[in-house]
Amino acid sequence: MAVAAAAARVWGSSRGLGRVGLLLLRQPGARGLARSRQQQHFSSLDDKPQFPGASAEFIDRLEFIQPNVISGIPIYRVMDRQGQIINPSEDPHLPQEKVLKFYKTMTLLNTMDRILYESQRQGRISFYMTNYGEEGTHVGSAAALDNTDLVFGQYREAAARGPGYGILSIRVDGNDVFAVYNATKEARRRAVAENQPFLIEAMTYRIGHHSTSDDSSAYRSVDEVNYWDKQDHPISRLRHYLQSCGWWGDEQEKAWRKQSRKKVMEAFEQAERKLKPSPNLLFSDVYQEMPTQLRKQQESLARHLQTYGEHYPLDHFEK
Repeated sequence: MAVAAAAARVWGSSRGLGRVGLLLLRQPGARGLARSRQQQHFSSLDDKPQFPGASAEFIDRLEFIQPNVISGIPIYRVMDRQGQIINPSEDPHLPQEKVLKFYKTMTLLNTMDRILYESQRQGRISFYMTNYGEEGTHVGSAAALDNTDLVFGQYREAAARGPGYGILSIRVDGNDVFAVYNATKEARRRAVAENQPFLIEAMTYRIGHHSTSDDSSAYRSVDEVNYWDKQDHPISRLRHYLQSCGWWGDEQEKAWRKQSRKKVMEAFEQAERKLKPSPNLLFSDVYQEMPTQLRKQQESLARHLQTYGEHYPLDHFEK
């Protein structure tokens, strides 16, 4: 039975707001009904969603929006910012080993980001895009899929578009790895059973610069970035949960951070020792038969390197 899943990469708006879409398709099955909505009202401003541009409420029950809904789309979450489960019926009840794997994967990604960002600044790599603040969306969605599922990257698919295309949709708190996991798991299950697509939008915040070519301080304040980094980070939220369960502590954190950095550095240094791919690969593996214009470019590069090759580190590349 074929499976197709389209997952959107997090994107940052001019203020750093991130949104992720996940579209799941499978055959065959029958239609079902979405679960009824249960919104939660909060007395404190701190408990309300603070995502720029999103005027909505958190909800603590997993719910897909019917196509005829035209009001604001609520944001589904499982944990609050302190890592406490809000509605016990939405607790995924994952075993300790799996939750620890979530946390270690998220923090390993964070460590890799820091090392590769610094490496680009040192001139060791040419370009990099970080995942700061987006770790929960990546890990939560991937963990809910099977190894045999097909995932196609897609950009900028907001939940508000779903009803217009007749697609059941949901907006989730992308800083809550359990909310992302629950939504993706349920969407996949229903896509398999009902043979229809589901759209998931994960609301998050890109804490890092858009890339190593970007300076986000030009369009957002340091205070805004610090709020998301210190007050509502997906890694710190999951760490609060682990600590409240007695599954993680300061000594484990210190040891793992050291181990994860060592792991990334060893892999990076091993990669640096390998020869870079042959420049000829710039022209191959795209067309079955190379177009005339592309062949001319390849010949031009060959002539250039033959004349000025001494000025290039060609010994660092495969022949």
